[in-house]
Amino acid sequence: MSKVLWGALIGAAATVAFYKLNEQGVFDGVYEEADRLMNRTRNKAKEAWEYTQDEIEYLAARARRKADHLEEIARQKANQVADTIEETGEKVAGKIRTRAAKA
Repeated sequence: MSKVLWGALIGAAATVAFYKLNEQGVFDGVYEEADRLMNRTRNKAKEAWEYTQDEIEYLAARARRKADHLEEIARQKANQVADTIEETGEKVAGKIRTRAAKA
């Protein structure tokens, strides 16, 4: 029970001391410093957000360019394969015609 009373007494004394110091303006500098710190933190967070957005846009554009480049390479390879198949088909057809003519 005495611990509760001591706790209440210390809490009341601290509250009165804080109230008196606050009336004297002792904490005004603390409030101003906290406000300045909050503004700096807010500005840094905003800068970080803008940097992150810029970086995301850059990476998205880079990915689109890479995808376009790879699509072009795939298209070229597909055309090469199609040309090779067509040439092979013509060679096979020529050989079949030749053998058919001989037969």
